[in-house]
Amino acid sequence: MIWTIYEICLNLFEGFLFTWFITKMLIKKRTEYFSFFGCGILTAAALSSYLFFDMPEWDTWTFMFILLYSLFFFSDSVILKLFWVSITIVASMGWAGISYHLFALFYKADISQMLEPGIVRVIFTAAANAVLWLILFLITKVCPRKSQTV
Repeated sequence: MIWTIYEICLNLFEGFLFTWFITKMLIKKRTEYFSFFGCGILTAAALSSYLFFDMPEWDTWTFMFILLYSLFFFSDSVILKLFWVSITIVASMGWAGISYHLFALFYKADISQMLEPGIVRVIFTAAANAVLWLILFLITKVCPRKSQTV
């Protein structure tokens, strides 16, 4: 039970991280907090689906809420919206793969140890999410946009 709560909290962090990144990189039409929090929670629910259903952790609909959020609540062009959603997907999926390999190399751990509940997974997920946040934060600093903060 504690492990499930940890995973859901981690997915909440990622859901709001991705929503914050999209909000930062696109210009909002209106200031609605409901849409921001709704997107973050629904994305976290999609990320958490592997805890409750027999499906891959990164299913095809995982980033659907980020895509819908960007399409309906921002005034930028569709191409620009798709570009930033793609950057979000590439950054998160790419960093997940790279961090698995680096962690396995550094700690001499295999993938099964990193997927099982325990201290190794806690350290791995905390470090990987900290670096993912740093990557997305640096992108927002390198590519500043005129956006309203949520």
